[in-house]
Amino acid sequence: MPTLAPEALAAEWVEGADVLYIGKAGPGSKGNRGLRRQIQEFFDFGQGKPPGHWDGRLIWQLADADSLIVAWKELPAEQLTLAEASYHAGFRQEYGRLPFANLVQARTKGN
Repeated sequence: MPTLAPEALAAEWVEGADVLYIGKAGPGSKGNRGLRRQIQEFFDFGQGKPPGHWDGRLIWQLADADSLIVAWKELPAEQLTLAEASYHAGFRQEYGRLPFANLVQARTKGN
């Protein structure tokens, strides 16, 4: 599992924030992805299995990663990208940066 040095990890921490990661889980091009599969891949990655994606990898370096709460909001597939970008923008507005484990700002098409 890829890791960051403690100093780099500390530099990503957002003091005072309850949210550590904002992501999305769409159905995928073949319609077989979805939230359940995305979360399962995320947990599998935390158990050392090869990742389907690198999203949220910083979370598994936290000492209490196994006690974190996973929450979600169901939206129509066509609203996912805009919602993710909006949540990122709102978080940045409040904290001045992205959540701890989000390394890339979500963007809408043409943006």
